[in-house]
Amino acid sequence: DGYSIADITAMVAVDFLKPARITRPEALVHLERWYGEVSARPSAQA
Repeated sequence: DGYSIADITAMVAVDFLKPARITRPEALVHLERWYGEVSARPSAQA
C-alpha cells in the first residue's frame, strides 16, 4: 500500500510511452494492474 518515488518515476515513464508512440505489451498484466492503482490516486489526478 506504500507509495514511493519509484512509483512516481515509473508512472511518468509509462505515461511517456503514449507521446513516444510506444505500446505497452499486453503480457505485462502486473504493470497494468499497478498502473491502474497508482493512476487512480488523487495525487495522480492533479
